[in-house]
Amino acid sequence: MTATEGRRTAVTKALDVLAAFEGSRPSLTLTELSRHADLPLSTTHRLVGDLVRTEFLRREPDGRFRPGRRAWKIGQNAGRALQEAVRPRLVELHRRTGHAAQLAIRDGGHALVIDGVHGSAARPGTSSRPGARLPLHTCATGKALLAHEESWIREGYLSGSLERSTPSTQADATALAAQLEQVRRRGWATTVEEARLGTAALAVPVVVGSGVAVAAVGLVAGATEARRLVDHVPTLREVAASIALEAPRWPNVRAVIDTFAADSA
Repeated sequence: MTATEGRRTAVTKALDVLAAFEGSRPSLTLTELSRHADLPLSTTHRLVGDLVRTEFLRREPDGRFRPGRRAWKIGQNAGRALQEAVRPRLVELHRRTGHAAQLAIRDGGHALVIDGVHGSAARPGTSSRPGARLPLHTCATGKALLAHEESWIREGYLSGSLERSTPSTQADATALAAQLEQVRRRGWATTVEEARLGTAALAVPVVVGSGVAVAAVGLVAGATEARRLVDHVPTLREVAASIALEAPRWPNVRAVIDTFAADSA
């Protein structure tokens, strides 16, 4: 038994095993779970067996493990509560602008869409379904979130690999840094065909406390409507402010992320 293991109870060890699935890890081997949880392989094997029997994990035919039915249901309850809290605001935003409306949070290097309202007249492919994850630098909600993060988080992101989703994606770190500074100053972000061809987007951060952006609310439309989208900045800000009033009562955002990871598995 390691010193680290000795300081943890059986419950905290099991939770550390489950926490290994945070982020973008849909499935893990026993060895990977052992490494992420910082536990001996024998201890991990015992805990994983218990978690599989109680349906908090499930074992795939290839021997890898995924979050199980009971973990998914717990996360789903939290995710549903958050969706119910923001849905009326998104419906109102869609009604007032005529464009697809969505709310996203930051999940590592991605913007995770929590909920969206697009209406029956929306063009196919012009909005992202709940649970979709887009690289922060490719979408308006992602840029609004990244611009309002602490400087060390932005710098860390910009020092990484900035892949292009389309030929229009801004993938130059220096140019992107300048763009994010502008987004931070003016309080809103736009993209045109950066996440996907044929689309444009506008987003503002949902800011609480001393300037912390806990989410971003945005509009998505066809690329031909890009210039007219900025006319909706005041409306977006109004809706973001109303959502911010609810933010302190939101369920744990980590549980929301786990919900979508299990749902898309």
